Amino acid sequence: MLHRSAKPLRIATAVALGLLMPALGLAEPPSEGRDPDAPVYCVQAWTEARYRNYGYDHIVHLYNGCTAFATCEVATNLAPKPQVVRIKPAELKEVLTYRGAPTQEFIPRVRCALEK
Repeated sequence: MLHRSAKPLRIATAVALGLLMPALGLAEPPSEGRDPDAPVYCVQAWTEARYRNYGYDHIVHLYNGCTAFATCEVATNLAPKPQVVRIKPAELKEVLTYRGAPTQEFIPRVRCALEK
């Protein structure tokens, strides 16, 4: 489990990546000729398990570094029903997938698509 001070660092890193990606020309993959089933690389996802009330809350963090809105389906191996989340450009969202899990380990499944 990460130290509490790691959370602001992760957020700062995600924000910095989101601000640097457009400058590097990485903000959005070209839409022309793009495979719609290919992963969207400008949306980052990472997980966190917060211990609370004798169980773990499973959270998937999403950061949209794209220049367009993104719609993501978020599920895990323990919560297989996907939640649909819409994310604005440069937005960071937390998706609670499981509250009070007996284990802190889980496998996220995130699939995103950019809106035109």
